[in-house]
Amino acid sequence: MSRDAPAALIEGFKQPVVRPFLAALLDYPEGPVRMTTLPRGSVVMIDGQPWHGAGALGQISALEDGAESRSYGFTL
Repeated sequence: MSRDAPAALIEGFKQPVVRPFLAALLDYPEGPVRMTTLPRGSVVMIDGQPWHGAGALGQISALEDGAESRSYGFTL
């Protein structure tokens, strides 16, 4: 089964440099906070929602894995 990718994504992959980043959606009672590991002040629109860069202010630890199918944890 094939899937179509948006034209903007296909064009992005054709660029000489593709910068990967991580994103986290933090669902607080006051409302969601969307953060990325991009430089502070950066804003990326994903599905019409702004995701803000945390730069050096935000870090994500290494993800642990194991033989069991369970959450091993990580730190934001």
